[in-house]
Amino acid sequence: MAAARSAIETIRTLDLNETSIDEIKELLTPIFRGYVVKPPCFNLGFPLYSGRLGDKSANISELSYPPARLTPIGLANRTKEPVLYCCTAREAVFFELQPKVGDTVALAH
Repeated sequence: MAAARSAIETIRTLDLNETSIDEIKELLTPIFRGYVVKPPCFNLGFPLYSGRLGDKSANISELSYPPARLTPIGLANRTKEPVLYCCTAREAVFFELQPKVGDTVALAH
């Protein structure tokens, strides 16, 4: 418990613009030690949606995983390491992308 509290205090003082993901992961280790996370398991055919902002000429293959050259750091990935983001509600795609009037949205189902 003391190691976790110490790690939390250290994390609170970090400059996140100067700290690497690996340094943060190392600090989080004592906080999450012993926790088990069970991801949800979906039945085959469960609807999933993904989308991208872009022009109509975008290649359909880019709707799955974006090309590494276009992948910034995100919620579940590092720069140039694409990860498929998807959701179970079609509306969530528009909430996440926040398109503006006139934008083209490619929606994959």
